[in-house]
Amino acid sequence: MGMRNTDTAWGTVSMALHWLIVLLVLAAALIGLTMDDLPNSATKVKVYALHKSLGLTVLALMLVRLLWRLVGGRPAALAGTPRWQKPTATITH
Repeated sequence: MGMRNTDTAWGTVSMALHWLIVLLVLAAALIGLTMDDLPNSATKVKVYALHKSLGLTVLALMLVRLLWRLVGGRPAALAGTPRWQKPTATITH
């Protein structure tokens, strides 16, 4: 598997950006859901700052991913993809 996208597969860079963004969004969501319950303290300010930093990092990585997608293109159709997944993927992305 190469770094760049091909006509038949996503490249390593696209997959790495995708999963890194997924993990950061999940981490930011978890922190966001729990930070309101913290008592007012310096720790709460640090947690808020971490949440904000994660959000800005996700935004930056999404812009990088968008640029990579525009430059690298995307696979025409992945072989073996079930028929029902194609419209679902189009709608969710």
